[in-house]
Amino acid sequence: MSTTATELTPESIQAAKRRIEAAAVATMARLYGHERPVFDADFLPGRKPIEKVVSFYDYGACGISVLAPLAAAGDAKALRLVHIVRRNMDHYRTNVYGHAVAGYGVWRVPLRRLLLHIPLAYRAMEHVLDPAEKRRYRELAEEQVALAIEHNRQFLPGRIDLHVAGGVNNHTAIFMQGIYYCGQVFGRPDWIDLTRDFAERYYASGHPDGYFEEHTNAEREGGPSLIYTPLTAGGLYDVLDGKNRPREKFVNAGGFFRSFLNHDRQLLSIADERTNVHSAWAAYGLALHSLTPRGRAFIAESLGAADFDACLPEALAVVYHELDLMRTGPGATPEYRTDGVCRLTLPLGVVRKHGFTAGLSALRALNRVIAAGNDYALDQQSMAYLAHRDAGVILSGLKSKHDPEYSTFRIGDDAYTVRTGTLETGDAWAEATLHYDTFDGTLRWDLGPSPRLTLRVDTDRAVVTTLPVGNAACIRSATPFRPVQLRGFSPYSQGNAAEAVPAVRFNWEKELVLDFDVRG
Repeated sequence: MSTTATELTPESIQAAKRRIEAAAVATMARLYGHERPVFDADFLPGRKPIEKVVSFYDYGACGISVLAPLAAAGDAKALRLVHIVRRNMDHYRTNVYGHAVAGYGVWRVPLRRLLLHIPLAYRAMEHVLDPAEKRRYRELAEEQVALAIEHNRQFLPGRIDLHVAGGVNNHTAIFMQGIYYCGQVFGRPDWIDLTRDFAERYYASGHPDGYFEEHTNAEREGGPSLIYTPLTAGGLYDVLDGKNRPREKFVNAGGFFRSFLNHDRQLLSIADERTNVHSAWAAYGLALHSLTPRGRAFIAESLGAADFDACLPEALAVVYHELDLMRTGPGATPEYRTDGVCRLTLPLGVVRKHGFTAGLSALRALNRVIAAGNDYALDQQSMAYLAHRDAGVILSGLKSKHDPEYSTFRIGDDAYTVRTGTLETGDAWAEATLHYDTFDGTLRWDLGPSPRLTLRVDTDRAVVTTLPVGNAACIRSATPFRPVQLRGFSPYSQGNAAEAVPAVRFNWEKELVLDFDVRG
């Protein structure tokens, strides 16, 4: 592990906070400046109605915790927006919660992500609030915390196998974190004790590799969610004081996350069972990376590249808080810029060399069994990924729901793995064996200057391979292939509509070999 000049310092943390404050007022004004307690018809076009509801009343409103110190310091624009968001909270309580939402039914989820930012905002403004305003904030917290505790089944007292408890996920961790801070700020030690007890049990139930499953079974075959584990791990890190009391799974969570990024810090979709992700920005759980030199370099690089003016209010608020939870110190070259092999206990891994990041998976398509009707639990079916530091993403690894057209191996209707496979790795190579219902497939990466991907099956039957692509121009193969457009899928949009996904398709028997030439 080589050292790097990238360092995380108190000065760089404070500079990031000032940049977030500079962006917050304009960002919140764009969303809430109209002063109406409802969102306009053109808000988040194409999203499901319930996604619009939570984005407007809950997620976006988190920005109040950045506005609050500005308002307390005399910023009139920030103060106006604080009052608007506060009124919107009342509208949510009386006109959204407990009422029907189109396409969903009666909505009975209390404020979730905002529940952390209410006490943070109150703490920043307490010295300038009059008694009536203080009482309103306290009453809001009392009401929402009571609803949240009930919603989360009193946080399942005594239960330790939380990874298979059903409904225990990043939402639960976010509620936990918010209730914990409400307990601190509003003087409720019972809330603090409740959430700390749950945090200890949730931490203990996390996978030793550093991720917290969203959908899995007793055998822990579900695999990680790269985008949602940081929400859970970040909340636990905060409540359990990971800054001053580091723990192994917090270190592992940072390493897991960074290992499944490409050279440009984009997330590898094959490492997420819930959704397709590719963003180069992480907000939740950012602070836990500060426990290691590699993680601190990742934070410094992420903050340096961040365009806070373009961030959503939630991201501004989360990072603003996470900055206070960070350790400072020197950095070191992160995993996503280091040659070598990384793998999980499950057959999911990454190989890096010659500027390439190659991923492969032999995970079981478990969501088809335990979450078949859940839009937010996609099908493990796209088993290969490739990116290059100059050529960008080549094989995107995007997946879908109930659509075998995306599958890396398909023979007739047999297109999804039925049990967990195996993964072997060596110097610049990795080979996975995948188990389908009627055949086994092998997927192998050899990372030379021109990487090679080899697919094999243990049958003479005809195979169809579809590989979602980013940059297809560098693909070389003796087997003919053709470009196709796959039907996009988004868990968050109305009718799950999404842009078409470009892919290449091969028809082959026994063995398929692809080479990748990025020399131009």
